[in-house]
Amino acid sequence: MSAEAIRLANSAEQDRRTGLAEAIRAEGLAEAEAIAARGEAEADAMARKATAYEAYGEAAIIDIVAETLPKVVAEAAKPMAQIDKMTVISTDGASQTVKTVASTVAQGQELAKSMLGIDLGSLLASFVAAKQAEGSATPTAPTDTDEPVDAEPGETGDEADRALSAG
Repeated sequence: MSAEAIRLANSAEQDRRTGLAEAIRAEGLAEAEAIAARGEAEADAMARKATAYEAYGEAAIIDIVAETLPKVVAEAAKPMAQIDKMTVISTDGASQTVKTVASTVAQGQELAKSMLGIDLGSLLASFVAAKQAEGSATPTAPTDTDEPVDAEPGETGDEADRALSAG
C-alpha cells in the first residue's frame, strides 16, 4: 500500500468517526431538548393546576381527596378481597374484624394528615357545613300559603302571571 493510499484511508476513517460523533452529539442534543420541553410542559401544567387549586381553595383539595381516596381505600381493601374463607378464633368474635377495618380507615386518615397535612375529617365537616349553608340560602319552593297561579293548558307559569297582571 502506498503512502498516499494510507493517507486517504486514514482521512476517510477520520471523516467517518467525525460524522459518527456529530450524529451522536445531534441525537443527544435532540433528546436533551425533548426532555427539557417535556419538563417545561409538566411544570407549566403543574403551575396551572396550582393556580386553579388556589383559586378554588378547599373545593380543590376536596376534589383531589374525592378522586384519590376511593383508590386508596380500594388498594387497602384488596387483600381482604383475596380471602376465600375466614375462620375467626378470638374471644371478641367476628366483631374484631370490623374493628380492624375501622382502625385501618382511621390509620389512613392519620396517614393523610401526617403526609399531606390534610385533616380529612375536619375538611369534610367544613365542606358539609358550607354546603348546608349554601342550601339554606337557596330560594324555597312555594308553600300552600302562596297564591296559586292558574295556567291554561300549554301555558307556562310566566305567561299565566302576565295574563293575571294584564287582566
